[in-house]
Amino acid sequence: MIVDWIYDHPTWMWGNILVWGAVAFACLGLAVLHRFVRVEVRRDHNDLAGFMIAIISVVYAVLLAFIAVATWESFPRRKRSWRRKPVTSAICTSTRRAFPILSARRCGRRSRNTPPW
Repeated sequence: MIVDWIYDHPTWMWGNILVWGAVAFACLGLAVLHRFVRVEVRRDHNDLAGFMIAIISVVYAVLLAFIAVATWESFPRRKRSWRRKPVTSAICTSTRRAFPILSARRCGRRSRNTPPW
C-alpha cells in the first residue's frame, strides 16, 4: 500500500521531497507562463493578484486571532480542572471503600481496594 511506503521512509526525506518538489513545480510553471503568456496580460493580472493576496492574508490573520483567543480563554478552565482531578479521585476512592456497589456506578471504575461483587 501507499501508506506503508510513505511510513517506511524517514520524515526528513519526505519533507525534502515535498518542499523541493513544490519549488520545482513553481519554477516549471513560471517558465511555461513566461513562454506562452504576453507581458501585457501578466502586468494586468498583477493588480488582481495583489488584492487576492491581501484578502487571504486578512482572513488568515482573523482566523489566527480567533484561535489565539480561544486558546487563551481555555487556560484558566483547564487549570481549574487539573487542580480538581486529585480531589475528585480521592473522593471517589473514599466513597468506593465505604459504599463499593453504589460508587461503582458513580465513579465509573473500581479500585483495587473494593471487593469484586
